[in-house]
Amino acid sequence: MADALVRRGAISNKVGLEVSDLNVTLVVNPLVLRGNTPLALFAADGGFDGATLVVQRFFSANWSSAQDVALSWPLLLFAGQVAEVDVTASEIDMVVKSHAEQLNRPLPRNVHMASCINTVYDATCALFSGNFAVSANVANGSTPLSILTDLAESDGYFDLGVITFTSGENNGVVRTVASYANSQVSVVPRLLVAPSSGDTFTVVPGCNKSLVACNSKFNNLEHFRGFPFIPTPETSL
Repeated sequence: MADALVRRGAISNKVGLEVSDLNVTLVVNPLVLRGNTPLALFAADGGFDGATLVVQRFFSANWSSAQDVALSWPLLLFAGQVAEVDVTASEIDMVVKSHAEQLNRPLPRNVHMASCINTVYDATCALFSGNFAVSANVANGSTPLSILTDLAESDGYFDLGVITFTSGENNGVVRTVASYANSQVSVVPRLLVAPSSGDTFTVVPGCNKSLVACNSKFNNLEHFRGFPFIPTPETSL
């Protein structure tokens, strides 16, 4: 980045704890690369997001040799992380927030509550939706909101799940399962076209994030991240 011109705004220091912002602008030659990527494209692709920027002022009695530079001492003026990046045809404008910004993060990281804080089939849930997908057919009498099927699972099994049509006029359409009872799947939002008898679909069960569902439906207690035994504020001391 030898050809990059760097400009920065004023650094302010205040008494007390406050997040400081520093505006930094890079004016770069299009030939300046970060690896094999032009610097502007690198920035537009998020290359500077979260990067740490440090501004120091160095003091030395003599700058005539590399040894004198090595023996100089720095004064820290500003340190922070890049929070915003705006790329134009000629400049890369960045807003850098001081490390005090880290104190604005909500704590604790995970909220302790009765229901599980995972999302079913995500990385921390560790289940694969394909292992629970069921293929079935649409039966006569289906409507855009209520789909009659030949499913045999117990009532409520597919509640909050996802249904994906694999044939017919709704081929490729995905909907959320609002409820499932008596082999009937209610979806939201409604379909644009009612499915026809014989249309095929796959449906994946959802999770209400309870301890019972995690155990009985998914056999996944080892990844359950709820706290159902924490007493309510009215009963705790």
